[in-house]
Formats: sequence, structure tokens, C-alpha cells
Amino acid sequence: MGFLLGIGASTLPGDIQQSMLAKSRTSPLVSVIVPVFNGEQFLSRCLDSIFAQTMPDFEVLVVNDGSTDRTASILADYAARHQQLVVLEQANAGQGAARNRALDLARGEFVLFVDADDFIERVTLQVTTERALEDESDLVHFDWKFIRPKPDHLGKYDYYNIEPFWHQRMLEGAECEQLFRMHSYFSVTNLYRRSFLERHDLRYEEGQIYEDNPFLAQVFSLVERVSLVHSPLYIIQASPNSSTKSGTDTPRHMRDHLSAVRKSFATISPRTPATLGDLAEYHLEKFSTYYGRRVPKQLRAEYAREFVEILAAQDLQFTTFGRKTSWLTKACLKLRVFEDDKPQTLQRLIVWKDFATPPAKKLVSAGKKTKRRLRHPLRTINTVVSGRSPEVAPGTILFLGFDYRYTGNSRALFEELLADERFRDRDIRFATTDARVPSRHRIRPESIAFTRAAERSEFVIAETWVPASVPKSAGSTWVQLWHGTPIKRMLFDSHEREITKARPAHKVNKYKDIQRWDYFVVDGELAAERFSTAFLLPQERLLFSEYPRTKVTRQGSLSGRSDSLSFSADRAKLSVARKEGKIALYLPTWRDYNYARGESGRCDSYQNGVLEHFLHASGNDLLLFKEHQYLPSKEVRAGARILTVNDVDAEDLLAVCDFVVSDYSSVIFDAHSLGIPVVVHRPDEREFEASRGSYPDPFPMPLWGTTDPNAVSSAPLIPGHASSSQNNLMEFLESASKA
Repeated sequence: MGFLLGIGASTLPGDIQQSMLAKSRTSPLVSVIVPVFNGEQFLSRCLDSIFAQTMPDFEVLVVNDGSTDRTASILADYAARHQQLVVLEQANAGQGAARNRALDLARGEFVLFVDADDFIERVTLQVTTERALEDESDLVHFDWKFIRPKPDHLGKYDYYNIEPFWHQRMLEGAECEQLFRMHSYFSVTNLYRRSFLERHDLRYEEGQIYEDNPFLAQVFSLVERVSLVHSPLYIIQASPNSSTKSGTDTPRHMRDHLSAVRKSFATISPRTPATLGDLAEYHLEKFSTYYGRRVPKQLRAEYAREFVEILAAQDLQFTTFGRKTSWLTKACLKLRVFEDDKPQTLQRLIVWKDFATPPAKKLVSAGKKTKRRLRHPLRTINTVVSGRSPEVAPGTILFLGFDYRYTGNSRALFEELLADERFRDRDIRFATTDARVPSRHRIRPESIAFTRAAERSEFVIAETWVPASVPKSAGSTWVQLWHGTPIKRMLFDSHEREITKARPAHKVNKYKDIQRWDYFVVDGELAAERFSTAFLLPQERLLFSEYPRTKVTRQGSLSGRSDSLSFSADRAKLSVARKEGKIALYLPTWRDYNYARGESGRCDSYQNGVLEHFLHASGNDLLLFKEHQYLPSKEVRAGARILTVNDVDAEDLLAVCDFVVSDYSSVIFDAHSLGIPVVVHRPDEREFEASRGSYPDPFPMPLWGTTDPNAVSSAPLIPGHASSSQNNLMEFLESASKA
């Protein structure tokens, strides 16, 4: 029972309530603080997202800031159902005062602020606290996204946050002031260690809007260790009724913003020469927005004059011109707006910006559209020929394999569907050039026929990222198979150092694809847990089913094909190894630190040890060496005991091997599910963890070099993994199509 609904607490004086509150509960890991004023429209959604967290050790302090709508009754209902909820009542004093009051009562080791009209992903507390504890950081900064005003089949979120530091995993010391370079300062996108806030006596400004600007300026200039989580864990509802959108016919926005700017500069102690310049640029961009939208026309000259005075008094150093530096900042520096006290010049720049920006955005948008059409001319022709809204044809299924290859889960499920009488009358296609797919089912990728098939298919079943050129119709259902349970950290669970540095929009673009998926296949709770954080998948989109390739291999469906594998002239070696020795399968996986490196700069030393063992091995043991398709060896390592089998699918190879050697490949889970022994070879563990990272091993696996591979015994299956999962995928496809 919530505190205010217990023992008549609402009748007690505030000081007594607070004293009883402090004594009545133990310290949780996180205190979630929610200020609310007239929040009846979105408050339930906010609270539901908090109480649905996968990390349960938290308290919720909601400060009802003098609401006059149904907010109080909503809070009373939640307090009756959730013991973690503490409701605090106060006369309307503003968001800053509400947050400060809750901070004084918070008992958590960490603090998270959530606005009542926003909400958080269900893994937010889990992800952020894990990083804070692992890194011993005082601040965890994470990403955010907006709710689209008009959600459609392409997703309901706008996620476009690209910051210059996202390729880093941590910021330490003076590096922390890179946070001043962000495009937006939100106090709700940070998890704070409460002892850090207490040690520096950090509190919000009260009685003002923009109260978090001085607060964050102090946080960024004082914090010593910041964990960076490039994952949009916070969802912002752009509400026209918020305090920052109302009162635009009064002096309040001008007065409070100028006050926030003054206090931001007055309260920080910069550790780098560029810090004040970064802070000035941030406020200059906000000034350019507020000038025409939130400040009455008759006050704009005064607004510009005072703003220029504040910045002119600062020792501004712009030591780095990079991607973030705006044309407005460059123009102000070139025209000496602040040095020579030229508020009128600033006004003219803002007026020109407001006049030129809309047509410039339209021009850029048209340019991007033209670029897309030139990049995918066949799709453009198809759009003209077939129209923009083709009807989905019932019973049609289109498969998209990994890089349009015919392998893995997509291959196994495709063949299972063709052999199943229930799907005999379905129009089933596979986008590939692989001749193993019958011609009547094969469709050439990126052709006009392919684009039409993608638009008209009832189901699109993919095994990897779907190219942006593949259109999705509103009536189509997309099922993502992926290629197995990951061991190397995926997308939002990794800082992906090399990829994010080379392609800043990498995660933003991937999330656009994720939002198009309707269902994601997982083969157990472990896979569900990892993909929930890696791709931010809601529970209702997880489809539990044994992976098709594992099912086919386990049932022995591939055993008849194993004798006809394309080992060419080396078939004799395979035959001898079967009779007199053991067959090992070595499948190393992708290395992020080789991203964008040419062949001469690529490092494949992680293979050392395994290949050398079989190059010099005696007896009739044999190594089947399948390289990652993106990282072929710079030189062919052939020997009497080694066969390179890059042209053979992994599921076929599992059918003939006695044990598997790998590092971070999901084939390890496939092998365990099939009862095949596994040894792990990770000589580059330090480099791998620094560039990509891996998930904790769910079971102990012997390491190559410490265990004789010829004496490896089969490890037990993972509880709740693969073989214990029901095969729901076929039933889902059948029932969904009938519905």
C-alpha cells in the first residue's frame, strides 16, 4: 500500500509524514522522481512504464505540484497497488521545487528523473544501473527519442540523436565536458549517483522554467566519471501544454531563459578552454529558437540586448570547429557580435535564419529523395508503374536471407515450409541468386519483381537487417529471424566504437529498421533478455520458437545431405577423419576492430593457435575452417589436417563435426543445443571487449590451450534454451495467415 493511503497519512503534517517515511523503508537501488502538474492525460502511461521495469529494486517519488485535475485520484489508485510508490503533495511551486523536495527524501543509491508526460523503456533501470555499478560512475548518460505526432507502419518514434562522443564508452575527468557539446540538455536522460549530488549540493532552480540548465551545467563541470549508453531509453512526449510551450505572450520565457543563461555561466568551473564556447553555442541555438516562438515581438530587442551582454562578458574560446558547430555561431564570430556588442546584428541573423530555414529544409529533403531514387532506380520505376499503395496478397511469403544469401534460419524455414502440406498453396519466394532455390520460388534481389513482391507479401521473413530500399506495406507482417542468440554485444548494448565513429548515424538508421519489425523470433529466455536490451523490443513482439536451422539439424533432416557436401577433392580426408579421428569445426566471428580496414591493415591473429595446432597435428584429426564472410584470411592456410569450407553452410557443417571451436559466434549456442562439445578460443579478448564487448557466458566452456580438444566432453544444455522451446513459428505463420 502506498504511504499516503496507509494509516491516515494524508491527515498528518508534512514534516511528520517525511519523518515517518524515512523510517518506514529501506534504501532501494534507484529513486525515480516524477514531478506532475495536471498530468491526467499521460500520468498512467508514465507510471506503468516505471512499474514494468525489469530491474525491481526501486522506489517512486511522485510530487503532485498542486494539480487541479484528476492527478490526485490517479496517484491514489496507483499507491494502493504499488508499495514502491510515495506520493508527496505540495502547493504549485514549479518543477524545480518539486524535484528538490523529492531529492531531499530520496533514499536510492541512484536517482532518475522522469517527467509525467514522458515514459521510459522497460529495461532503462536495468541497463543504466548495470553500467553505473560496473564502471563506478557518478553519471550514466543515455539516449532519447520523440513520439511521432502521427505514428504509422514505419514506427511511432523519431530517433535522430547523433552526438560527437557516442563512439566512446566512458568519459573521465575533463573529457566529461564533452557533454556540453550536446544538441539538447535534458536532466531526464541521466542516471545520477545520489552521493555525487549530495556531495556537491546540486539542486534545481525554483520558480522558473529552464531550471535544469544551471543544474546540468554544474553536473557536467563537476562529474569525474560518465558512462555513455547510446540507446534511446527515454521517450519524450512533445506536449503543446507543457510549461515551455505556454505563456508565449508574456515576458516569462525571456526572463527565465536569460536567468538560466546567467546562472549557467556563473556556477560552472570549466576544465577545458572550449567549455564556455560550447555552452555559449548551446544557448545561442536555444536563443535562436525562443526568439521568434516564445518571446513577444515587443520584447525581442531587449531579449537580444541582454543575451549579447551575457555572452560578451564571458571568456569564450571556440577551439574546435567540427560537425556540431552551427553556421549561426560561425556568423556571430565572424561579425564579432559579442566582442563588439551588436545585438541588432544578432537579430538580423535570427530573422534571416527563420526566413531561410523552411525552404532550405525542403530543398535538403528533396535532394535526399532524389538521391534515394537514383540509388534505387528499379524501385522508383516500380513505384510509378504499380502505384504507391499496392494491396497485400494473402498467402504470400517473401524470405530475405543474410545479405540475400541462402543459408541459416531463413534457408531452414523456407525448406520446411515447402515440405509442409499446410503451406502447399502459398506463394513463397526467396530473394537470392542461389541456384539451390527452385526457379519458381527464386526472385532476384533489388529487381522490379523483388520490390513488387516486398510490397505485396503478407509476410516478409528476414534473417538480418532489412535494407532501407525494401518497402513495407501497411498490411504486411514482418518477422525477424536473426541468426541466433548473440554472444558478442549487439547494437544498443555496445558502444560499437569503430562503427559509430565512422558512421555516426549507424544506430539511428538501424532503429528505423527495428521499428518496422512486427515480431522477433527468440529461442528462449536468454535470447529474449539480450535482444530486449540490444534492440529495445517490447515483450509482445517476441515470438518464442526453436531456431529453424537448429530444429532441422537436431531432427537429422540434414543427415542425408551431409555426405554430398561440396568438399571437392578433399572428400577423402573427410572420410578418413570420420573413421579414424575427430572432425573439428572452427568458426571465428566478426571483429569490429577490423571495420573499414583494407586487406593490408586487417588483423587475423586471433586465429593463431587453432590453425597451427592442426597444421602440425599428427594422426587423422581434421579441422573444417569456415571464415567469417566479412573477414577472409589474408593468406590461405592449407594443410593435411585443414579444409577451408567457406562455401558450405554452418548448419550443414554441424551435421558432420565432432566438436566446435569458436569465439563469440552464436554457433556456440547451436552446438550446445545439439549436444555438440564446444571449446572457446579468444586470444584477442582484450581488444574485442574494448571495441565491441561480449555478454557474460551463460555456462562454463573450456578454453583452447587449457583443454585438449580431443578430450572435450559435451556441456549441458542451457536451461530454457532451444530444445525446451516449443516450435511456435510454423503455427504462428499458419494461424496468422488464416486470421
